Formats: sequence, C-alpha cells, structure tokens
Amino acid sequence: EARVHFESELVANEDGLLIQLADQFWYQHFLKPDSLHLMLLKRHGLTPDGLLADVRNFIGKPYLFANIPPVAAEDLEHLNQKLEKRLQACAKSWQQHQDEVKALLLSGVLQGTAYRRDYVGKWSGTLDKLFAGDEEMTAAYEDLKRFGSVHLKEKTKPGKSSPVHDFFALVDKLLLAWEAYAETGKIALEHVRFRLLQHLRAGLPKRKQQLGILTFDDLLLHLRDALEQHEYFAARLADKYQAALIDEFQDTDPIQYEIFTRIYRDQQEKRLFFVGDPKQAIYGFRGADIYTYIKAAKAVEHRHTLAHNYRSHGNFLSALNHVFAQSSDPFRSEIAYEAVEAGRPQDDLCIDPALAPMRLWDWDKLDDDCKINDVQEQIAKAVADDIARLLNAAKAGKAMIGQRALESRDIAVLVRENKQGDWIKQALLERGIASVQKSRDSIFHTREATEL
Repeated sequence: EARVHFESELVANEDGLLIQLADQFWYQHFLKPDSLHLMLLKRHGLTPDGLLADVRNFIGKPYLFANIPPVAAEDLEHLNQKLEKRLQACAKSWQQHQDEVKALLLSGVLQGTAYRRDYVGKWSGTLDKLFAGDEEMTAAYEDLKRFGSVHLKEKTKPGKSSPVHDFFALVDKLLLAWEAYAETGKIALEHVRFRLLQHLRAGLPKRKQQLGILTFDDLLLHLRDALEQHEYFAARLADKYQAALIDEFQDTDPIQYEIFTRIYRDQQEKRLFFVGDPKQAIYGFRGADIYTYIKAAKAVEHRHTLAHNYRSHGNFLSALNHVFAQSSDPFRSEIAYEAVEAGRPQDDLCIDPALAPMRLWDWDKLDDDCKINDVQEQIAKAVADDIARLLNAAKAGKAMIGQRALESRDIAVLVRENKQGDWIKQALLERGIASVQKSRDSIFHTREATEL
C-alpha cells in the first residue's frame, strides 16, 4: 500500500545527500553572489554547513511551513548606506568631543553602580575600535547603547536631569539605523534559509528514490500517505492491532498523531490510549510538537489524571502545589497544573535550624556588565556552600532523615547543561566534597583521564 520498493535500504541518516544538496544550493547563490548575498556573507560569515545546520531539523516535517518575503538588494543597500553615513557622523563627533562626553557620564547625575569610571573606560574603548573599523556593530551594540539617550534617562538619579550632548543624539540615530538594517538583514537571511529548505525538500526525495534508500522520517510519511490514499488500509491495520497505547505522548509529532487517529477513528470501540505529561515535553528539536498533545487532549472521550506522586516527599509536593496555585495560568498556555499528593509516607529531614521544603534564591544584586557565566559560577559556589553546611550539620548530629544522619548520597543537583554540572562539581571539590557527575561526555575528557 505504501508503494515502497522491497529492495529499499533503510539508513539511519542522510547526511551525505544533504551536504551534496546544500553545496549545490551554495554554488547557485554564493559562488558569484549578487550584492544582497555578498552582504549576508560579510555580515554573517555564512557557510554551506552552517546554513544546513540551521534548517536540517525542519526538512522531514512538512507540517512546518512559513511564508518569508524576499528582501530586495537595493533596499538593504540603501539601509547600509544610511548606517555608514550615521556611523561616520558619530565617529567625527566622538573624535572631537569624547572628553566632554566622558565627563558628562561621570558628572554624578547618573547611577554610580551603572556608570562607574572603569565601565565608562571599557565602553569608550569599544567605541574607539568601532569608529576605527576594528569592531563590528554587532559586537559593539550593547556598549554603544550606554551612550544613547534612552539608556541615559533610565540610569539618571531621581531628581537629576539626564546629561545632554549632540553626540548622544547622534548615537540615537545610529542605533535606529543599525536596528533597521539588522532587522532587514535578518529577514533576508531567513529568506535564504527558507529557500534552502525548499531546495532540500524538493531534491532530497528524488535523490533517495534514485539511490533506493529510506530514512525513519520517510517510513512515517509513506505510511501516512498510504492511509490517506487507500481507505481500506486503516481498517486492516486496526483489525491486526486491535489496541494501541502510546507512551510519552507529549513527544509525538503531528505525522505520528495523524497516523494513529486515521487507523482507529472509525472503530466502534475506541481502543487508542495516550499516556503523557505536557510539562515533560523535551524533544522539540526532534520534531515533537506540544500542540499535538493539546489537540489530542481535546479530542479524546475520556481523560484520567494520576493523583499521587510516589517519588517526592509530601512536604515538597505541598509547597509545589502552593507555588503553582498562585496563578490560574502558570504555563501561559492551555496546559494546566494538576495538584498531586504523596503516594507514600517518607521520613522528614530534621535540621536545626529548620529548612522550608522549597527555597527560592533571588540573585538581585548584579552589575550592569555582569556576565551570565560569572553569575552561574557564583550560584554553583552558593549551592556548594549550602551542601557543605548540611553535611557538616549531619556530622554534628543536627541533620537527620528519620533515625539516621543525612549523607551525601541523599543529595542531588539538577542542572540544564553539562557546563553547569562541571561548575557544581568543581565548587564541591574546592570544599573537600566528592561527587559523581552523570554526563554524556567521553571518559577520556575527564580530569582523571587527563592526569593519567
């Protein structure tokens, strides 16, 4: 029914074909680029591999589509000329008046924590590089904004007047010119990506048919098409597989959902079961679509929710329920929070002084130029300090779980990225606390392997 050749070979990936087709697209548009493509090359450092990486996750997902309008080369060139003109005006004013500008920033009318002398020196250095042609606007943008009227007004002390200078007005115009150019350039780049996606979607099936190969996405698409073209096929499958249970349904994509609904929708007895939790949807990069889950949840005849959690402590669950009860729409979507209770009793953590079952730490004192990595390292140190305090209390008999002392194996730290886990592990090591880190990195990349 799917009209697939029996001698077709199933392959795990189609990387070689994708690279060939991406190279073909590159030769057509970038080997002898027009002014638009040349500008995109200069601004974004495009490569065939980079463009392919941008679109490859959308190739086998025909339900994902877009309508991105093309950008005329003349329009982008006009914006670029306007940008260059305002950049030159700013450079001339900076060369003549930079001492006056710095003096105004350090005159005392601006917040001292936001406009410290060392900050102003750093930002001034960025402007020197920008106006000398040694720095791109993309890299200088954030520092340049510090000299714009909007930012200066935001950081002016209460009761004081914001500093005024012609240079600040020129910076405002430069920022507007850059934002217009950058936004148009972004649309132009998206259109190039969209055309590559169309090129791949059109060329890839032909090449695979010529070579007699299939991928897993192809199997799904062929099955969906067969069900659509042959009405009897769905009944035959439903007769052969009289019931279906789809676990982890939140990770299902629209093609898979369409296949199962086509097979079982005309059956008198509804024998299709979905099991899932939309709050655990983590495979968007593979094509999983949370809106498919929401659509299915609306279509089913019966819905059942688990009321008990057998893993977590009752006190923690009560705290979690309380936090999410503060909003009628906690996930800003049609996904609701279902309050649960503990499925079994567990020993309490008894510590002096007592700890709340859930604690939220607010990092509210950050400098304007504080980097995210610096903040995350400080968080890792704070977490390590907290763990050290708990373990020290356990040694002194002041941290107990039931009748036994708290142990390091009772503690786990969940992170979003391996890098964050590295920081936690290092912070614990600095405090003399051994830990085990679960990671996908090769064992040969560990510190121990390096020492050997």
